[in-house]
Amino acid sequence: MQEIFEERTVEGFPLLALKGKIMGGPRTRKLCERIQEIVAAGAKHVILDFSNVRWINSTGIGELLNSVNRIRKQGGEVYFTALQERLAEYFELIKLNTVFKLYENQEQVLKALARG
Repeated sequence: MQEIFEERTVEGFPLLALKGKIMGGPRTRKLCERIQEIVAAGAKHVILDFSNVRWINSTGIGELLNSVNRIRKQGGEVYFTALQERLAEYFELIKLNTVFKLYENQEQVLKALARG
């Protein structure tokens, strides 16, 4: 099974670089489980880089939303960055831009995190 993300750290913050399509199922569940593991290990913030995501369906959105809500209940946050234009328009159309923290690039996320 091809991985749906690659993990690295950027300025001390965990970053998951997503790739392909996020369509729910075992690959997306593995991503959501990894997000929860990162938070359980003590991280308050997780950055999701969407620069290599071609599409996300409603199932994928639902699973990510559940992860984000669980993290927020624990005082943390998930930051979405680098959405391709098509995805950004889709998120805006279905009002996810009011639910998720969306940023154009990693630098903007890091500035927001630095401000607290």
